[in-house]
Amino acid sequence: MKLKRILSIILTLSIIATIFSSLVQIGAQTEVIASYQAVDMQTASRPAEPIYEFVIDNKEKFSVFMTTPVFWGSDYKIILSCDIDMEGMVFNPIKEFGGVFYGCGHTVSSLKIQNKSGKGKNGELAFINTLNEYAEIKNVNFDNYTIECKSEIKEAAGLIVTNHGTISSVDIVNGRINNIDKK
Repeated sequence: MKLKRILSIILTLSIIATIFSSLVQIGAQTEVIASYQAVDMQTASRPAEPIYEFVIDNKEKFSVFMTTPVFWGSDYKIILSCDIDMEGMVFNPIKEFGGVFYGCGHTVSSLKIQNKSGKGKNGELAFINTLNEYAEIKNVNFDNYTIECKSEIKEAAGLIVTNHGTISSVDIVNGRINNIDKK
């Protein structure tokens, strides 16, 4: 009886050790797969469609988009679902955008961009300073749109300073670039 008990304990411990070993191997394989996926994401010729959507349906959500860099990455598709009046709001430019901004034909009015934090990257100032290779901006209108720059800004543009992506069906009406040092 005692021998059966000892053999039973040994068998149970052996089964537990085998299960534990399998779990460790699965965990290691998962880490390897995750690291390959991370490399694939960095070296892929065309990144996947954005994973997340952020719908802008009011002034506050547009403000969140303009001030939250996570929304500027390739994982996000930004959808403008209505016309937005940004009167009274001043924003820093988006330094680099890699996602999709789909305006759905809507208008952002009274948007004001100014480098409030001092010198911009390479002295650039626009709504978006750099549009990445697979980024898109499409089907959006800007009305009564202002870029306010200081003398240290070397390049100013209405929409994009450096474009590596796709821009289509974008209209800027009543847009202006002002040198605020000279006021």
